[in-house]
Amino acid sequence: MPGGVAAIKKPYRMALGYIHTLLGPDFPLHELPLLGHLDPGELVVVTRQTERRVNSPLTSSAGRLFDAVSALAGVRSEIDYEAQAAIELEMLADDNEKASAAYPFSAVDEDGCRVAKLGALIAAVINDAKHGEPASAISTKFHWTMAKMIVDMCRAISRDTGIKVVALSGGVFQNRLLFRIAVDGLREEGFEVLTHRLVPCSDGGISLGQAAIANFAVS
Repeated sequence: MPGGVAAIKKPYRMALGYIHTLLGPDFPLHELPLLGHLDPGELVVVTRQTERRVNSPLTSSAGRLFDAVSALAGVRSEIDYEAQAAIELEMLADDNEKASAAYPFSAVDEDGCRVAKLGALIAAVINDAKHGEPASAISTKFHWTMAKMIVDMCRAISRDTGIKVVALSGGVFQNRLLFRIAVDGLREEGFEVLTHRLVPCSDGGISLGQAAIANFAVS
């Protein structure tokens, strides 16, 4: 996250962080829609921050990935309110259309954890953007890719563990399209899917959990 909080307020920073980290510092940036919003001097600053890991914390947040894709697709490079880039990306997706093909991604085992690798996905989104693919088409394809990623990872973990119950939590599941197609895909694979009903899936749920832990800690 080049610049820390600045990368949340300026999703193009997240996009550049993904590009630099996953595709390398020499990856060509010309013709990207997001460059129209970027000062050349800031590009140098962001590159140095990413290279030197200066005020550039690592993140595994799905929301930050949505931000990056929103910027790459030319939807939203800077935000005026929380999650604006991801929300506007979702609004462009076609709820009634299933993507004919998913963006590529892979999964590897690292220190006992199954990790999704996103370099090929980011490169494919960039390729679509450079070739004039409409943001709506990129968004639709990206949403179906994220759902496929969730289902594929759960299926692989289930093969190793026998677990057939999946809990979907985290702010990304406020995205109604992703939530719907992920739940449908998991149920088609025979998973029992647990979802939020009384407690919000986003930071409100975390706050409630923290309050509950604090209550029992002092009892």
